[in-house]
Amino acid sequence: MSIKNYFDMETIPDQREGAFERYLDQVKPPANYKKQETIDKWMLENAEAEAEKDYLKTGLTGLHGEICSVSWALDDGEVKSLTRGLDGCHSEARLLDWFWDDLTADVRKLTKAREQSDWAKLEWIGHNVIDFDLRFLKQRSIVNGIKPPFLVPADARHGGDWVFDTMKEWAGWRGYVKQDELVEALGIEVPDTIAQDIDGSMVWDLFKAGEFETIAEYNRLDVWKVRELHKRMVFA
Repeated sequence: MSIKNYFDMETIPDQREGAFERYLDQVKPPANYKKQETIDKWMLENAEAEAEKDYLKTGLTGLHGEICSVSWALDDGEVKSLTRGLDGCHSEARLLDWFWDDLTADVRKLTKAREQSDWAKLEWIGHNVIDFDLRFLKQRSIVNGIKPPFLVPADARHGGDWVFDTMKEWAGWRGYVKQDELVEALGIEVPDTIAQDIDGSMVWDLFKAGEFETIAEYNRLDVWKVRELHKRMVFA
């Protein structure tokens, strides 16, 4: 019998030294601008904004973006989180190292409670977890040289034994639906927390402002939501 691992994570843009400046150096004016005066004026007015757009996109790819928070819950257990900036966790490598250690301990404890001799298989459950979270998690574990103790099924299909994606379950393989739209449509009452009015687009600004506990609470709330959605979808 598998263990359900309800999972969500938050990411931030490229944290390498001088990353934003590299994107700024790559900005080019429109190809139809020929006069130097016009080019200089455009660059002055638009270069930083254009660089910011490209820089923020790095938070959506495991090539250079980084994980700043992970949250998980096994079966009906406590929703846990690890967030950079809290409890001495100041780097992505440390976050991943602690996450895999904590998840391993949680699985071992639950396996023992079930009186099973072998570890149960993890079923990863999340919203858009196939197209984003799992591959990002796998990629950043590779980048940091940290070998996951469990299979990260980044290439699994929804509906198999390894992954249940609440977005795929609702919208189909090529469809899209926001998690909060589903929560509202299904009449799920969300707990009153500091994270109630936050969405993923706000995480980077919260991180820069040092609002790490707010990020952690938002991350935990998303896991709570996905567990409620999953239960509704499988009529549990």
